[in-house]
Amino acid sequence: MSQITVNAMNAIADAKQDIYDRVRSGQTEQKFQIGADAMSDSEWDKLMKKVDNFIDSTKEADEELAEKKDKEEELKALYEKGQITSSI
Repeated sequence: MSQITVNAMNAIADAKQDIYDRVRSGQTEQKFQIGADAMSDSEWDKLMKKVDNFIDSTKEADEELAEKKDKEEELKALYEKGQITSSI
């Protein structure tokens, strides 16, 4: 046999042993098909946490932008009424 074949057979044997060891020790998780991918519950939870963090940071940025816009509109209104003398 060629060295490439032997290396491939060893890699397959190592992968099979790894799977066997994980199953025997109870370290496997059921995976669910999601489109072209499959995810375990812990992988799904990790993904959802990242999505939630992104949504939270986006909401915070939107709120800060809205507050800034409100302050600018308030200053503009005061300037137009003559209650302040210079535009900021």
